[in-house]
Amino acid sequence: MPIPSLPIEIVSEIVSHLRTPLKSDSHEAIEAGQSLSLVCRRWSPIGQALRWNDLEIGTISVPSLLAHFDLHPHLARFVTSFALYGNTQLHDNGNGDGEGVGALPRLLSVLGQLASLDLRQISANLPVVMQTAAPLQHLTELYLLSDHCLDWNERLTSTLVAGLPVLRDFSLTALQDFVLDDDDIIATAPRNLKKVQHISLSWYTSKGSNVVHRFLSIFDPAALRICALVGAPACASAYEWLVACSNLSNLRIAIVCGFLTSNFPSLLDNISKMKSLECIEYRVFGGTRDDFYTLPVSLEVILVSIPSTLERFRVQNLLFADSDESHDLPIPDSVLDDNLCFIEGMVSWQEGYRCAVIWKDKGDKKSKNGHRIVLGFESWNEADET
Repeated sequence: MPIPSLPIEIVSEIVSHLRTPLKSDSHEAIEAGQSLSLVCRRWSPIGQALRWNDLEIGTISVPSLLAHFDLHPHLARFVTSFALYGNTQLHDNGNGDGEGVGALPRLLSVLGQLASLDLRQISANLPVVMQTAAPLQHLTELYLLSDHCLDWNERLTSTLVAGLPVLRDFSLTALQDFVLDDDDIIATAPRNLKKVQHISLSWYTSKGSNVVHRFLSIFDPAALRICALVGAPACASAYEWLVACSNLSNLRIAIVCGFLTSNFPSLLDNISKMKSLECIEYRVFGGTRDDFYTLPVSLEVILVSIPSTLERFRVQNLLFADSDESHDLPIPDSVLDDNLCFIEGMVSWQEGYRCAVIWKDKGDKKSKNGHRIVLGFESWNEADET
């Protein structure tokens, strides 16, 4: 007796495990898609979806991809994740990249089902990209980079606020100045705030940090879950805005070493008011990979300031100058019931320095300095490599 053919919907479900997650290696899915496309006419769309779901191409390939979509327009609707990278080997002769980046807006206009757009490896014309991406109804992730002075103006604000209706993950990296053309732009922006859950802002000049808190006001504080601020420095007024983020669970801060003395105390003043925080990562950069810096406050001040919800405070390249051996204790079994807060940093140890974990029971009001375990590593980079 011949085996009856399965409904195409069942076949689609069976091979759905071949669909690779976003930002993963899609080679296996492409090969599987090619094979499925050759089985029969009914299976061809399933194979095409696997082959075109997750695209990552160089800028030089954009014109040829557009030409392919012109011949086969139905393929564009299969693309849900798209990443573009620069062809650095072409920069010497000036060919390829400019044409590819210039064709990007037209390419985006045909990717109607796009959910993730990653442009962190190229610097495209930000206003044009924003204007083209704004109508995309399915875009949940947008990652952008600007390698020149970024003048954020009223038009960009309105485009971001009014468009991208389902945006949930937004990343913006400015390699130079990040400035607002007018101090009142954000204050007069439309009030339908973006309900973004994950925000990452990176800038590399001290001038840029002066506008970060006003830029953040584009977003709905109640929607934010994860926030990363990487710059020089992450300004105190941005911390004040984060206090209003009632569902913020993860916070990542990275600052230039010259601002540590003023920035870290400001962070402590504000995180004590953040009642949903579970994890904080605070890092200082400006030296070599294994440099570490002395904390400007005592360990006691840190332990008093952290909210009761906090589970981990990673200050791995900072030194607890006042942590001595009198507080060395093993971590108790209560670690399994999520009742402890852990702080990861460096301590002085005999003639050198060692990684240490400071822990304290969340409800413990008596032990002002907590307890610690000293690890046998001179840096957290060394610990991570073992």
